[in-house]
Amino acid sequence: MVQRHREGWGFARQPNRARQPNLRGRSPGWLIGAVLIAGLAGSLVAAQSPSPAPAPAPAAATVPSATVLFRTCKACHSIDQDGEDQLGPNLWNVYGAKAARRPDFPYSEALRNSGIVWTDENLDKWLTSPSKFVPGSKMAYPGNPNPADRAALIAFLKAHAG
Repeated sequence: MVQRHREGWGFARQPNRARQPNLRGRSPGWLIGAVLIAGLAGSLVAAQSPSPAPAPAPAAATVPSATVLFRTCKACHSIDQDGEDQLGPNLWNVYGAKAARRPDFPYSEALRNSGIVWTDENLDKWLTSPSKFVPGSKMAYPGNPNPADRAALIAFLKAHAG
């Protein structure tokens, strides 16, 4: 007894035999179409393969990773334009500004009298070790020894703080 699926692309099933495609009355067009689709898929995969040696990314491209790094800063600082001071001062528009610029925040005397302007170089030194850069600072952050992380955070501050 032969059982068949719906007419069309089904399989003919015969007792005690393996399934075989029911191709009676079919044109070979389906085979040509399958071969073409397989060829196109192969060329798409080849076109999407990565280049052997990508060029190094610029510092601005590290800003998404800095979003993750900034979570440590966010424990004490806000970065919103009209954000309030928290345990640390708000960092909106901090890049290029003088240190200890927010009048209502209780900065240490050492930072208040430092005369520092937050440039790339000064921010890098500060993020390396605040207590070494400005001895007597109240900031409890120990610093980040990784230059790439610091560069990413500085790019983040430039992009997101005014």
